[in-house]
Amino acid sequence: MSHPDFNEFVKATWVKCNLTDGTKMASFQRKLKYLKGEIKKWNHSVFGNIFKAKEILNQEMKVVQQRMITEGRSEELSKKEQSLENLLLERES
Repeated sequence: MSHPDFNEFVKATWVKCNLTDGTKMASFQRKLKYLKGEIKKWNHSVFGNIFKAKEILNQEMKVVQQRMITEGRSEELSKKEQSLENLLLERES
């Protein structure tokens, strides 16, 4: 719910689901069920990618740090390490 696009996504999804047949309560329940499914899809597409991207950054960081151990610290590797560290910090906030 803290994602900046979440509230707008919920509003748009709620409006998009135009189920009005049956009683008001039955329609409300169907809309909630539909919204639940759409939130699951949205969550996977938004946060699934974030977690995957963070894992890729962590793997890249391990490779750079391993190279620093085996090859010695160089300006290029130090810059790459700093860049990856900044990207990882961005993902955490």
